[in-house]
Amino acid sequence: MTISPKLNAFLKQSNTYIARMKARGVLPTPETARAGMAQLTGFVSNIPEIAHIEARTIITHNLKIPVKIYSPSPNVPLPVLMYYHGGGHLCGNTDQYDPITRKLALSANVVVVSVDYRLAPENPYPAGIDDCFHATLNVWDVLNNVKHQRRQFIAGDSAGGAIAASIIMRNQERPDLAIEKQVLIYPGLDYTLSSASYQHCGNGYLLETDKIRFYFDNYFQHDEDRLKASPLFGRFSPDMPQTLVITAGFDPLKDEGRAYYTKVKEQGVYASHYELPGMIHAFMNLEDLVKKEVRELYQKIADFLKSSTSSK
Repeated sequence: MTISPKLNAFLKQSNTYIARMKARGVLPTPETARAGMAQLTGFVSNIPEIAHIEARTIITHNLKIPVKIYSPSPNVPLPVLMYYHGGGHLCGNTDQYDPITRKLALSANVVVVSVDYRLAPENPYPAGIDDCFHATLNVWDVLNNVKHQRRQFIAGDSAGGAIAASIIMRNQERPDLAIEKQVLIYPGLDYTLSSASYQHCGNGYLLETDKIRFYFDNYFQHDEDRLKASPLFGRFSPDMPQTLVITAGFDPLKDEGRAYYTKVKEQGVYASHYELPGMIHAFMNLEDLVKKEVRELYQKIADFLKSSTSSK
């Protein structure tokens, strides 16, 4: 397995910059991490038109949770997909993910509700999970301007995938949500960093193991049990939703994604795993460099969400 040559120039530039910062003893900060995340948005330049976009606020449990609602056909009742963006629990927002959420809505023919959850370190664990959980539970209150079905899916990439899986883990203990399907895009599911892929892919492929530790140390600020917080080591049950896990061949998070898929499947729940072998973490945010692979990603998600595969 080799890295896609489409990524060589980008990785060379990225690795040169990382090496220069390390040589100078420059440590990452939330501000520099957020600036880096904002730069990635420049690699998604194709922004399609969509029929309906609306900013709303879900107010519940003393929380005010901003969301953006996207519908390709606001007069047609469509299923609802909650989307939780990536960014290591420190970075990202619904504006930066606007092109991605548009494309998800258009390709899968769903109403997408993108959640602008609170970020660490200002709002550490579990604030982001709480926001996304309560937004998912109460989203129906803000969908009065688009027709929709009472069917709910959830999805997220990277830290957003971790949030999605954490919501499912929480819901196994107290099933408040009726989620049919979940899509986890190169998700972070193991806060203990115990998988072998952290050693095999943890340097030279954009997301490095040291940077992941930095993210997690800002996210967990009160000596939480990181094993207990990890969806990979949480409760799995036959009541879990149908699951699609997408991984990248040169991503330090790939082993935990594979392992999560296996654990879901062992419960008798329908699960699918799709790996893009030459890709790196966050390749969805690098669409201009890997257009074919990102098209495949959207198609896989659309096929999964549209399918009527039995959950058993």
